[in-house]
Amino acid sequence: MKKWKKPLFLTLLIVGILILAAVIIGVLNATVFDGAITFGWTNYTYDAKGYQVGDGTVYGSAIESIEVDWLRGDVEIVACEDVSISLTEESESELTDSARVRWCVSEDGKTLRIKCRKSGWFFGKGSKEKKLILRIPQAMFEQMQSLSVTSAAGNVSMRDVATSSLTVSCEKGNVEWRSVYAPDWLSITARDGDVSLEIPTNTDLCLTWESKHGSVSSDFPIRQEGNVYTVGAGTREYFVAARKGDLFLVAKK
Repeated sequence: MKKWKKPLFLTLLIVGILILAAVIIGVLNATVFDGAITFGWTNYTYDAKGYQVGDGTVYGSAIESIEVDWLRGDVEIVACEDVSISLTEESESELTDSARVRWCVSEDGKTLRIKCRKSGWFFGKGSKEKKLILRIPQAMFEQMQSLSVTSAAGNVSMRDVATSSLTVSCEKGNVEWRSVYAPDWLSITARDGDVSLEIPTNTDLCLTWESKHGSVSSDFPIRQEGNVYTVGAGTREYFVAARKGDLFLVAKK
């Protein structure tokens, strides 16, 4: 083999091995690891105009909608007897300014938006694991129209709160709703985790369940047709998907 051909052959061999390795990792990530492997930079950009930094109290009683966008760590939403909504974050390590929670209220005063960190790109996981505690006054329950939570990694827990519409998307972690109030409409997606709904015994609902590896456990007498479960008159419309988790319907006592 000529001298110039040997380096070319080695170069092509290395490139071929790298391409093959990338294909194998991509296939494994999609089929075995369910997309859990991530590389490089992550885009966490949003319109940061008007956002405040750090823990805060949301004065005013016009809030009807709450949107939470969290990255790593648990989200805990609870009822309180205060007059205003408050939010705090807890972390075992010191947080830089860019890693601290952001929040703002829409111009009409009706929507509270909460972001996990500063807007921008970050490398790898980028955001430290931290817990968000959101407290909602009981006096505001009647006006709460929607509650939306998006979480990349961490449990989402909602206790004794109320809302007409509930939307939760959790990539990795359990989702729990425990309340004497049952949402009129509900959509929960937990790709890798269980979903638990603890609701009043007199709740009527029609629930569509999607899961590849999960099952349904219910305290309620249910009528099943395929993946549709009906309780009572089925007046409330619920959709729950847990790719690798189970669904628990618990009667609130």
